[in-house]
Amino acid sequence: MSKKKVKTLNRAESMPKRRFVAYARVSGRAQEDNTSTETQIEAIKRFCEHSGHQLIHNGIYQEVCSGSDKKTRKELQKALYRMKQEDCEGLIVFDIDRFSRNIESGLRIWREHFQEGAKTLISVRQCIDTSGNEGWYMFSQLLLFAEYECRKIRSRFDNGKRFMLQRQEGAYLGGPEPFGWNKKPLPLVRGSRQKFKLVENPAEQAWIAKMMNWRNIDGWTGTQIADQLNHYRVKTKRGKQWTRQQVDRMLSRMENPGALELSFLNGLPDKQEKEAS
Repeated sequence: MSKKKVKTLNRAESMPKRRFVAYARVSGRAQEDNTSTETQIEAIKRFCEHSGHQLIHNGIYQEVCSGSDKKTRKELQKALYRMKQEDCEGLIVFDIDRFSRNIESGLRIWREHFQEGAKTLISVRQCIDTSGNEGWYMFSQLLLFAEYECRKIRSRFDNGKRFMLQRQEGAYLGGPEPFGWNKKPLPLVRGSRQKFKLVENPAEQAWIAKMMNWRNIDGWTGTQIADQLNHYRVKTKRGKQWTRQQVDRMLSRMENPGALELSFLNGLPDKQEKEAS
């Protein structure tokens, strides 16, 4: 008896292809190096090929803009309009945060275009399909997390701007108070925290000058300098005895103004402004 050859079809081949519109977004050109629109579109195409879906002709939309507001996202509006006009199942994105990073805006878009169940939203990375109740639940939760992440990024950016502004104004930016300097309060601005700037401590500056001479002229090691300071009962800023590591670290900062600035002394006041003794 001859064996009959049975052709087996995988799931993607046996089911009719569902047609979709694709949308990709990045917040700025700098993000192109990480998850570029090209990378997102390539992932969407692989997903469609594996799942048996099909992208409609010229149905890929991409843009560089913020994900917080629909009004500024012209390509998203085009994709949603095309989705309604064409005989397709819905919209595919690479990640939920590419669809929206604002829960209010994201839910409003979903209610306007997907809530009735006629269209569906699919996220490739999270494997979410909002045509079911479970998919809608996961979509709403991840949308909330996307806004939380966006708020964290914005907060870090704002803190960085304030930090750089304080550096330009010569403010003391925190960290251990360095030997040779004291903190001086700046005029208090109503509604803000107390800020400081560094002024020279004359007594400690004199010891720093001696330490530089011991190192550069006499050729002393860090251990010898530390022993001499401890012999004269000169304490560190924390009231402890000196060690070789502390001496070497401080002298290295004094000999390298760039390292000193990056560590804690950026924007020092003029040397004529000293703390009142």
